[in-house]
Amino acid sequence: AETGPPSDKMLRGELEQVWRRIEDHQRQIDTLRHSHKELADENAALLEMLECAENFGARLSVQLHRRRFQQALKRFPIAPTVGAISTMQAPGISLSVAHFAGLAAAGRVAEAAKGLREPAAMALAQLKRNLQKPKIYVIGGARSNHAIDTVECFDVEAAKWATLPPMPTPRSDLAAAAVRGKVYAIGGYDGRTLSTVELFDPQLHTWEPLAPMPGPRSDFVAVAEANRIYRLGGLDEYYEALDTCQRFDPETNEWETLPPMRIPRWSFAVAAIAGRLYAVGGFADGHALGVVEVFDPETCEW
Repeated sequence: AETGPPSDKMLRGELEQVWRRIEDHQRQIDTLRHSHKELADENAALLEMLECAENFGARLSVQLHRRRFQQALKRFPIAPTVGAISTMQAPGISLSVAHFAGLAAAGRVAEAAKGLREPAAMALAQLKRNLQKPKIYVIGGARSNHAIDTVECFDVEAAKWATLPPMPTPRSDLAAAAVRGKVYAIGGYDGRTLSTVELFDPQLHTWEPLAPMPGPRSDFVAVAEANRIYRLGGLDEYYEALDTCQRFDPETNEWETLPPMRIPRWSFAVAAIAGRLYAVGGFADGHALGVVEVFDPETCEW
């Protein structure tokens, strides 16, 4: 059977149903918005509580430390004038600090800190006097064909010998050099050829290991020039004469290889004069040498 177009009454009824559904959806959306706001508030409150809980332990520790410090202060009062300046002005303290820090650091303190200028300057002057006292170090060697670790120092002014802490590594046929008041024991032989490098601090009376040489060496020479140490020639682990030249920087604890000598040699002498290095004599191929070579560190040429 055929049906005619919907009447106005039917259309109004359908529109009313659609409108009621829209209103129901709107109420649900409003309810969700309200619930979301409540959840957001609860989430913010929880975050604040968590933050407080995380800080509680730290705050408790700080407060507990303050209370304990106040209690200790009542038992052992500290004079309000005690501080870095008055401490550094105490006899011997500034000198000990300068010995530990070194000449450069003590000099910077004397220049920068007005309140510490006088004690730092006095300590600096005393430290320089101590470092300038001529001393001779005898390090290692051999006794009955066995390498030894003994270290002795001769004070030229006092004309006295003193025994110092032994080297960590016993050895003979090593070389030594001094830079900024510290002594460097390099390479040597203890039944095998060594690349070991160790530093002795005369103020602290301690030894410490440093970066080893690029290769094992014995019967070589070492000399200090411009606060760096040069190592020349010697014998390798196969007892072959070497022409090598290497330089050690105590500031960076690093070695670098320089141009070799013209003639390989061992058991020779070296001297630093007017910024240049002079390699004198020695042995090579079983023969004594009368050859002298000079190295210029500025041009890196022999």
